[in-house]
Amino acid sequence: MSDLHPHSHKPKHQGILVLAFILTGLFMVAEIAGGLFSGSLALLSDAGHMFNDALSLGLALWAFYLGRRAANMHRTYGNRRAETVIAFTNGITLVLISGLIFKEAFSRFWMPVKVHSEQMLWISVMGLLVNLFVAGLLIKGAGENLNLKGAFLHVLGDLLGSVGAIAAALIIQFTGWTYADPLVSLLIASLILYTSWSFLGDTWHILLEGVPPQINLPELERRILAVEGVMAIHDLHVWSLTGEQILLTAHLRMMHGVSDLSAVARVRQLLNQEFGIQHCTLEIEENLLNNCDFNKGCTL
Repeated sequence: MSDLHPHSHKPKHQGILVLAFILTGLFMVAEIAGGLFSGSLALLSDAGHMFNDALSLGLALWAFYLGRRAANMHRTYGNRRAETVIAFTNGITLVLISGLIFKEAFSRFWMPVKVHSEQMLWISVMGLLVNLFVAGLLIKGAGENLNLKGAFLHVLGDLLGSVGAIAAALIIQFTGWTYADPLVSLLIASLILYTSWSFLGDTWHILLEGVPPQINLPELERRILAVEGVMAIHDLHVWSLTGEQILLTAHLRMMHGVSDLSAVARVRQLLNQEFGIQHCTLEIEENLLNNCDFNKGCTL
């Protein structure tokens, strides 16, 4: 028996994403100009990360658009997996940006560049305010949607970049130690790499159709077997399209004299209420021979 009813996925927080995209894009231009004028690598690296933030937010909006498109004969689940693919792409770009910052920072240790700390400080403070506002817009959705979490991590990394740029500007202004600029850039890159690596692992797990981390598979199997009328279960598979929509398929064998329909209804109710699984496909199997081994199958 299959649960093949269509699922409607109404995208959330699109207005917030649009506003965040506009603010990030506008300040990215200002930060690039300020970084070029002041000669600050911390500002330029932060501007590069802001460019990636804008790209990430734009991709997140595109993913929501794709996810809203209805399923068809070619894509029976629709385009919901696009959100995970784009989130994974965002994670890769975060790693690449970290590598570029590392490269440029090390080169500046060997060839220091004059930095105008006052201009760097003002632009960094403005960047911090913008990033705090955008992060505040995204933080709620980041806990609900993997795609939004990717965008939020980009903005969080940029926020840390603004804090680092402020610290570097203050150190340079009061001590004249220009090595603070590449040193802070290395710290920013390390933080970005640390957060993005974990995020990449999460999205990669979903793309490989791994069991969602919130699902305890042995406990789920035990609870299904405890449902009245269920004798055995095998070929149990649980995976996720986006980190939110969990899917399950399983083969069940029922006890003699038990209504298949009523038992399946009880299993569905259990999966929905206790595990948050709304889309499940349950197939009922019957022993055709008395000596059938349910786990190994029957030889006719």
